[in-house]
Amino acid sequence: MEAHERRKEILKKLSRSLEPVTGASLAAALGVTRQVIVTDIAILRAKGEAIIATPRGYVKWPEPKSGGVTKLIAVKHSYEETEDELLTMVDCGRRHR
Repeated sequence: MEAHERRKEILKKLSRSLEPVTGASLAAALGVTRQVIVTDIAILRAKGEAIIATPRGYVKWPEPKSGGVTKLIAVKHSYEETEDELLTMVDCGRRHR
């Protein structure tokens, strides 16, 4: 499988999955090393794909609908800071979709 085909397959697997997909599982499914997957993910991100690395694996961020998310900011909070941020969003009128 050529690199561009493999990257298309990575995007397909991430788009179809409801759970994060590990680099190891992508590597096993595509017959490459995990490092190849890491490189492919970096290339896909550089091309503008919204792929997020989580502690449980990779996630493809869905395309925002009109008026939706236009920027993604990665942060690292403690439990208390996360609670404070969520309460601040609710106080400012944010509702679950």
